Amino acid sequence: MDVVAVPLALELAAVFTGALLGGLTAVDHDLDILGIATLAIAGGLGGGILRDIILQEYGVAAFSSSSYLLTALVAALLAFFFTQIVHRLKPLLFTVDALSLGLFAIVGADKALRAGLLILPAILLGTITAVGGGMMKDSLAGDVPKLLKPGTLYGLAAVAAATLFVLLAEWPHTGKGTAGVAAVVLAAGIRGLAVKLKWETRPAADLSPWLFGVAQRVKHRVRPRKTVE
Repeated sequence: MDVVAVPLALELAAVFTGALLGGLTAVDHDLDILGIATLAIAGGLGGGILRDIILQEYGVAAFSSSSYLLTALVAALLAFFFTQIVHRLKPLLFTVDALSLGLFAIVGADKALRAGLLILPAILLGTITAVGGGMMKDSLAGDVPKLLKPGTLYGLAAVAAATLFVLLAEWPHTGKGTAGVAAVVLAAGIRGLAVKLKWETRPAADLSPWLFGVAQRVKHRVRPRKTVE
């Protein structure tokens, strides 16, 4: 089976971005250097670690080479010593993160397909790879993961990218390379448009009052009329 070939430089750039954002979260919560390193590793590598633990197929990729951990630790040190400079780079980081979202999604979904998983589990693992690090980072910081709150379409962009990749990869007329590029572009496009046009998810919309009202109207209409004897 074909394998999605992602250049190591791109992988490390994605890891570095996630780790740097994790480090900034730790700084904002006044954590020490150990806390910053922990959240940096979680933000940069957490999604892939979760995926590989679930798959139990290829080993943990983050531990297969020291370059991944070293990249995350360098990001942690930058967040610790140069916080203001890193904060000024946030717009650039968010742009790279939007591209990394699709990249992580296709890597995770591809691993799932190669492990023999079906379409829906492959989409799920692709999504976990893309957003798991952010969720782990927020949880370690004591916050409800931003992914689970109403807001920009971060999680939905990951789901869309993983879904598109899996469907195109399973279609015999499309190669995995084309599927991967399409998925990355889709994720970045959704994220960019969501931020620019302020597309947001919403909290739960309780339709119970509307349903109760419909039930009352129906009940009133079907109520039997009294007959005059």
